[in-house]
Amino acid sequence: MDYVGTFNSSAQETTLAASDFGFETPLATTGFGFDFAQPATPATVTPVNVEGGFVYPPSCTGSQCTVINGAPSVGVEIAPLNGTYTGTLTASTQSDSGQATLTLTQYTLPNSDGSFSLNGTLTFPASSGFGAHQVGGVIRGEGINIVGLNPDPFLDFSGTASTNPAATQITVNNLSYPVTTSNVVTFTGTLTRQ
Repeated sequence: MDYVGTFNSSAQETTLAASDFGFETPLATTGFGFDFAQPATPATVTPVNVEGGFVYPPSCTGSQCTVINGAPSVGVEIAPLNGTYTGTLTASTQSDSGQATLTLTQYTLPNSDGSFSLNGTLTFPASSGFGAHQVGGVIRGEGINIVGLNPDPFLDFSGTASTNPAATQITVNNLSYPVTTSNVVTFTGTLTRQ
């Protein structure tokens, strides 16, 4: 489960944003409570007791509409993706594989959906001849979506990746670069923060 919210360190309280839990209509009466100790070290996996409940549909007033559940969970703060990451990207066309560099800056304020915007530069392996490109994207939890910001829409690449809680590595799961309409090179690999 992904929760989005704010943490008040002086009161050791977390306030969560409402979620629609997959229902078509957002739930106006959603509530969760947390009980946990703030770790001294950021990006530390922390046991969290979660108590949650909601009323659905929002107009319902009977006890049959109320759901309250307890869920043992863990929580972790994901460190910001600020820095330069390098490593080997393996291409679907072996001759395009090699050393790549990704420099990212993460915005400090979240978007309305709880994700954080990213921008930076991706330098593809020299053997690919694809060069360096401006990138944009978002991170939500450990999941990353990235896109090329090329003025020529045909050359726009996109992909998915993930990071670890300390944001020391980025695992590229699928980064697709369109060489032609019928030739798309796909990259995978791990980039490590320098």
